[in-house]
Amino acid sequence: KDLPEGDDADGLWLLGRESLETAGFAQYEVSNFARPGNESRHNLVYWRLGDWLGAGPAASGTIRKGAGAVRTTGRGSVADWLADPVGSAMTETLSAAECGRETLLMGMRLLEGLSRPAFELRFGRDILELIGKTCARWRDLGLLDVSEDRIALGVDGLARLNGFLRDCMEEMG
Repeated sequence: KDLPEGDDADGLWLLGRESLETAGFAQYEVSNFARPGNESRHNLVYWRLGDWLGAGPAASGTIRKGAGAVRTTGRGSVADWLADPVGSAMTETLSAAECGRETLLMGMRLLEGLSRPAFELRFGRDILELIGKTCARWRDLGLLDVSEDRIALGVDGLARLNGFLRDCMEEMG
């Protein structure tokens, strides 16, 4: 109840970011900073929607299958997992459309943004075919960089990530 709101919260965030950058940390994801070369490789796999295996109770793993994927999630019960580590996991198949949305949602968290060639290679469409109007509007606001290689929110755009993603989801329908 005593946490700052609005402009006060924004000011604290900016002060924190400035302090981290002064100390040699660089922002590489909406809420993560690291010294160059020390970014979390583990989390980068998630944000780039790569393949990962999960082992243990409640662990999650995702393996790409063409443009889609198969995701496993272990049950949270340690007893269930100990009794049957493989059989206690839930498995879901993600469609190409679901993976495309998830790739957008996760990739835009990164300061590097989303690779247009990688997206097109995996999903058969340029991301701008799906969210071109949103990208043009955000580019015109000076919050998004669009190149042949990628789309990426700048640091000011990352602060408005949720609004950008909401606009993208509305455009995608």
